[in-house]
Amino acid sequence: MKANSSFGRYKEIVIAVALFLVLDLGVLILNFYTSFKISEDAAAINVAGRQRMLSQRIAKISYALEAGPADPKPLTDELKLSVDLFDLSLKAFVQGGETRGGDGKPLELAAVTSESGQVALREAQGLWTLVRERANAVLSARNTPEDVKALGDAARANNLKLLAQMNKLTTALEADAAARADFLRLVQAIAIVLALLNFAYILFKFIRRLRATDDQVAAVSQERQQILTSVREGLFLIDPQGAIGTQISDSVGGLLGVQAKPGQSFFDLL
Repeated sequence: MKANSSFGRYKEIVIAVALFLVLDLGVLILNFYTSFKISEDAAAINVAGRQRMLSQRIAKISYALEAGPADPKPLTDELKLSVDLFDLSLKAFVQGGETRGGDGKPLELAAVTSESGQVALREAQGLWTLVRERANAVLSARNTPEDVKALGDAARANNLKLLAQMNKLTTALEADAAARADFLRLVQAIAIVLALLNFAYILFKFIRRLRATDDQVAAVSQERQQILTSVREGLFLIDPQGAIGTQISDSVGGLLGVQAKPGQSFFDLL
């Protein structure tokens, strides 16, 4: 019953403090989530940048194979690695899935959802299909000089176009990351303003409550002083050691014959 009464008296302050804590907790959770998403965006941007590099590497390998090297195996091995990695990453961007990061470890990518990014991916898929088919023909056991030439022709025709689409994809991912960071800053700014307003409200309520308490104490003290001044009886309190307390009626001095002061020994006065 007493707890309910105390809560009723301070309900507004308790609610304001609870709201402040909920606001802080919400901002912390949002910061954690957004930071996690920004980290994912950074990884996706790195992979998109690697796609640009891979498209150029595939083109250079196709030109080198056309020149007829004495030992084409190192070039075909590098071509296979580049084609597989480009294809794996492109599929991960389109539908979401796993690719390999710069350290060679598995990396999970979310499907690109922005309109500009999806447009770039659709264009890139159309260009990549032909290059991948030509590369797979070169990598097969029955490859011919015609297959090598077809790969070179496909690389020359689509290399710059594929590079341009990967640039657009990278730009779209960077724009998404920037928008997410801007949103986080906006939420943080709003949360700070709300927290300051909440703090001001709590401070106002505390000061108002303290002022009301001070006024009540002053009123009680004034009433007590009026009582002690007007009564004819000698009223005062003494502690266990016999010292007189601070509240003494004016009649005490007349009854004892001497002026009693707070802190004096009552027995000495007697």
